[in-house]
Amino acid sequence: MAQARDRDSFESRSARRSKQWPSIAILVVAVVGAGLIACDSTSKDGDSRIEVAAETAEVSTTEASSMETPATEAAAAIASLRKGLGGALRNGLAKGPVEAISACRLDAPRITGEIGEGRMMTVGRTSHRLRNPDNAPEDWMRPLLDEYRHVEPSPGSSRTVDLGDRGMGYVEPIYLKPLCATCHGENVDPKLLASIREQYPDDEAVGFRVGEFRGLFWAVTKESPVH
Repeated sequence: MAQARDRDSFESRSARRSKQWPSIAILVVAVVGAGLIACDSTSKDGDSRIEVAAETAEVSTTEASSMETPATEAAAAIASLRKGLGGALRNGLAKGPVEAISACRLDAPRITGEIGEGRMMTVGRTSHRLRNPDNAPEDWMRPLLDEYRHVEPSPGSSRTVDLGDRGMGYVEPIYLKPLCATCHGENVDPKLLASIREQYPDDEAVGFRVGEFRGLFWAVTKESPVH
């Protein structure tokens, strides 16, 4: 009888397990399904985050580009002009001061033209005491020349002028550097001075002190400063 009771108990337990398996299977399927849904949802969220990040980067790039103004573009052009003219001068002085004068006379117009070309602007130099008459100031530059002559030296300062339909005028001051004093300073070598007079009979660009205001770099853009 004990064996019969054990057999009945075993069969009862087996029957209960059989009834429980469908519930367990359903639970497992539900858990796995939820996991798959969660993974799919995470993937979509990840894709969304990537898309948002890409859009944000694109907007940031656009905003950075839009921050470019006529004034900053003009400043960049003048920085290139300074560098180009400085290099030509140093190369000329390496061969002697007379060669430096020739380098300025021949290379400066070419460098100036190349800097302005393709930049939607024109660039140049001018002064209240000219060496090359081709660099004579335009009317809008004259008040700025007078202004800088009567203020304390301020390297890096700049001014802008609205030129109406023509665009925007931009200037930066030129202060005499020691390197330039060779040809523009107070004690120009007599032989060099004779060469200068030969090439520029009406030259007025000598007698400057180091650090003294000597003229302006200028640029005229095709855009007005007010959009």
